[in-house]
Amino acid sequence: MNAAKTLALVTEIWIYFVLLSASFGSSTIAKMSNKENPGFISIDCGVDADYFDEDAGIYFKSDSEFVSSGKNQITQTGYVYNIPYFGKQLQNLRSFEEGTRNCYTLKPEQGGQNYLIRASSFNFWEKVDFTIGTWWLYEILHFSSSDTIDVCLINTGNGGVPFISALELRLVNSSSYIGQSYSTLETIWRSDVGYKNTNAIRYKDDPYDRLWLPMDATHGYDNDWGFVNSPMLDIGMQENIDNNKVPVEVFRTAALPGANQSSLSYNYKDEPWYDLYVNLYFLEIEKILPGQRRKFKVTINGDDYGAFTLENSKPLTIRSNKCRGVVNFSINRTKDSTLPPILNAFEIFRERNLSNPTTNQTDVDAIMAIKQVYKINKIDWQGDPCLPPMNLSSSSLRGEIASAFSNLRAMQNLDLSFNELTGTVPEFLGQLPNLNVLFDGNPKLSLTAPFEKTKKHLILPIVVSIVAILVFLVLSIMIIIWIMKRTEFPKAERVH
Repeated sequence: MNAAKTLALVTEIWIYFVLLSASFGSSTIAKMSNKENPGFISIDCGVDADYFDEDAGIYFKSDSEFVSSGKNQITQTGYVYNIPYFGKQLQNLRSFEEGTRNCYTLKPEQGGQNYLIRASSFNFWEKVDFTIGTWWLYEILHFSSSDTIDVCLINTGNGGVPFISALELRLVNSSSYIGQSYSTLETIWRSDVGYKNTNAIRYKDDPYDRLWLPMDATHGYDNDWGFVNSPMLDIGMQENIDNNKVPVEVFRTAALPGANQSSLSYNYKDEPWYDLYVNLYFLEIEKILPGQRRKFKVTINGDDYGAFTLENSKPLTIRSNKCRGVVNFSINRTKDSTLPPILNAFEIFRERNLSNPTTNQTDVDAIMAIKQVYKINKIDWQGDPCLPPMNLSSSSLRGEIASAFSNLRAMQNLDLSFNELTGTVPEFLGQLPNLNVLFDGNPKLSLTAPFEKTKKHLILPIVVSIVAILVFLVLSIMIIIWIMKRTEFPKAERVH
C-alpha cells in the first residue's frame, strides 16, 4: 500500500465514514475522565470492559456507552496485525449488520475545539470472508463548532458490513492546524524524517497523540537522501518548543541532501481536484562550529517561502498555501551557507468538505423530547436527526401526541400512521407552516373540530394562491381582447 493510502480510508469493505457535528446524541453520552489523559476520548470498539493500556499509557473505554447499536466481534487470529503502538485495539471490533447509519456520539469536556479524530479497523472478522486482508487507518483534524461530535459509519449498500476496531479523539491546540481557511483536514502522511524504527512515535512522546511514522524511498523522496540523528538532544527542551508540540523524539532525526547535492526535494501527487497542504518542521540538531552557517531557501509548488537560518534549540514551522492536486517542495542551500539544509519532519493533508448543514438546536431538543416520551430506539435515528425523513409509522407509539412536535418548525413530513395514539389531534400541528401529517391507522385518535380547523389552515394558503393566479389570467385575457378591439389594422390591397 502506498503512502497516500496508509493513513487514508481504504474502502475494501464498502464503508462510508462520515463526521457530522450537531448538538444531538442518540445514545448515552459518556465523558472520558480528563484525570488520566486530558483532552482524550479513547474507545476500543468491541471490548466488554474498560482497561489501561500500559504500553500506550492510555485509558481505553468500551464503546457500549457511546453507541446504541451493533455487535461485539473478535478479529480472526490470522488477521490480527502485530502493531505494537495499537496494543489490544485491533483484536476486537464492533460490526453493524442493521441500519443504514450507525453513529458513535462523543461529548468532549472541552466543547467546540480543534480535534484529531482517528478510526481504525481490519477488513476481516469472524463472520465475513473477504478476498484480501487490509488494515486501514483514517484520521482527520476537525474543528467542531458544537459540544457533540457524531462519527457515523454508513452502509452504502454495496455488499459489505460496516465495522470498526477503535475510535480516538484528541484535543489539539496547535498553530499548525488552527486559524487557516479550512475546518477539516484528512491526514495523508505524517513523517518523522530519518526515523528508522518500525514503530510509530505517539503518546506520551506526542501530547496530541499524533502518529509519526518512518519514511522510506517509496514515499516520494530521492533514494540518496542522507540522514543524521542526535540521540543526546536535550529532553528538557520540550518545554521550549512552540505550541505545535512536535515531540523531541521526532526532532532527534533529520534528512540531509545526498552526495554532490545541495537540496532536498519531495513530490506527492494526488487527484487533481483535491486541495492539499504541507507543514514542514525544522530544528538544528547538530553542533554549529564558529564560522559555520546553515541557511536554506524553501520552495513549495513554485512559490518562494523565503530563506531561513536555524537557531539552536528553536524550532521552525513552515505552513504551505493551498496546493492543488500536487505537493512539490524543495529545500535549497543558499550561496552564503556553509552547511547543507536539513528537514526533521513533515505532514501532508487533504482538505475535506464536511460542512453538511446541521440540525437547529430547537429541533434537536424537540426530537430528544419525542424520543423520551415514546421511548423510541430507532437505529436510523443516530447522528444528525433531521437527515432522514421523520417516519414514525408502525413504531408502537402510545398515548397522546407529544407537545414537543410543536417545536419542529421546519419539518415538512411527519408520518404517525399505524400506531396506538389516543386523544385528539392537537391544533398546534395545523400551525406549523410547512408540515404535512399522516395519521392513518390510529383508531383511537380523534379528528375533532379543532383539527378540521387546522386542516383548513393548511389548505387555505394553497387555495388563495390558486384563486389569485386564475384571477390574474382572466384579467390578462380580458385586457388583451380589449386592446385588440381598439386597434385598427390596415386593409390588405388586392394584387391583380
